[in-house]
Amino acid sequence: MINLKDVTIGYKGGTPLLLNQSCEIPDVTLTALIGRNGSGKSTLLRALCGSQPLLSGEILLNGMNPARSTAAELASRLSIVTTGRVNARHMTARQLVEMGRAPLTGLFGRMHRRDYEAVEKALERVGLSELADREISGLSDGEHQRLMIARALAQDTPIILLDEPTGFLDVPNRKAVTALLRDLAHNQGKTILYSTHELELAMQSADLILHISRPNLYLGTPREIEQSAAFIADFE
Repeated sequence: MINLKDVTIGYKGGTPLLLNQSCEIPDVTLTALIGRNGSGKSTLLRALCGSQPLLSGEILLNGMNPARSTAAELASRLSIVTTGRVNARHMTARQLVEMGRAPLTGLFGRMHRRDYEAVEKALERVGLSELADREISGLSDGEHQRLMIARALAQDTPIILLDEPTGFLDVPNRKAVTALLRDLAHNQGKTILYSTHELELAMQSADLILHISRPNLYLGTPREIEQSAAFIADFE
């Protein structure tokens, strides 16, 4: 569960992006984070990762406060998929996914059988097993994004956060990636929160919508949010 308790987010001396907001995102759900440009979606995601200090309140990830946790503790609960491509010459798809095991392989980063199995399982889950030995520079944008999700899966955390995972994809790949996220939530038991500007696709696919309408935060089903006064004011 992702739990926000009386959270205020922003920058000292400025107008808060969120002011004393609380909500609970239940386990095993796909939740789309929406809001107008500049509303604070990326800032909220950083706060959930513990890299953006709160002005007040508390965030808990399955009972753990990310701001008070060690890197190892955080890596056991949360994996992150950021926007953009990884550019590394001669790196294969499998090697990129193996990076997801780094928090679990100890000081020397030595991979064991369970680590290799986790990598192969992640590649299979996103449909990229046949491309595992291909260099990532040769992958399409859609394939690369699925590969980044595979890296998060290899980390084997209950919660996955994604920042605009469909932002640079064409329409078919946007739908494919969103369908993959929904499958991972419902069939792999993941709790997934992703930011997006794709309102129609979010309303069709997500279990819940988390809407930032500064300085307020609204959580509800797609139908509830779409009919809310805040949504109508922001998007219609």
